Amino acid sequence: MTDTLAELRRSRTLLSRPPWLPATVWPFGTTTLEVDGRRVAVTDLGTGPVLLFVHTGFWSFMWRDAISRLSTEFRCVCFDAPGTGRSDRLPTGGATLARAARATEAVIRDLDLNDITLVVHDLGGPSGIAGASRTAERIRGLCAVNAFAWRPSGLPFRGMLALMGSAPIRG
Repeated sequence: MTDTLAELRRSRTLLSRPPWLPATVWPFGTTTLEVDGRRVAVTDLGTGPVLLFVHTGFWSFMWRDAISRLSTEFRCVCFDAPGTGRSDRLPTGGATLARAARATEAVIRDLDLNDITLVVHDLGGPSGIAGASRTAERIRGLCAVNAFAWRPSGLPFRGMLALMGSAPIRG
């Protein structure tokens, strides 16, 4: 690991592990960065070419197996979009694609990621691509998995976001 990367990781405050999340299930340290006045949970491990995993609606746990396998050869970075997973909760109606896109951009800039392969899934497609477009010179490639090819909007979309951010789903 480069000295700069090691220093960056040491300088970040480690997010405390909740009692319901044993290390055997999520063996990675998670830190935070601030986006729009709220903490966003970020997991950053491994070295090598950068893979930035973006989702919106669920938390980084969905990337667990991928980053476990790939972090031996790649720097794997994933984050919990604002209002999801271990990131700070948002007020009702606070989950937006624009906010999630700002989180993607903030992760790229704050961690000084370059030569990124952006891996987007589901709603992470629009938010990841929108956020990364603000730092297009840092993107090397794109892998879209089951990502939306249209701009999600309307009442059904808002209802789905409300359901995904609800306490039962988060639990």
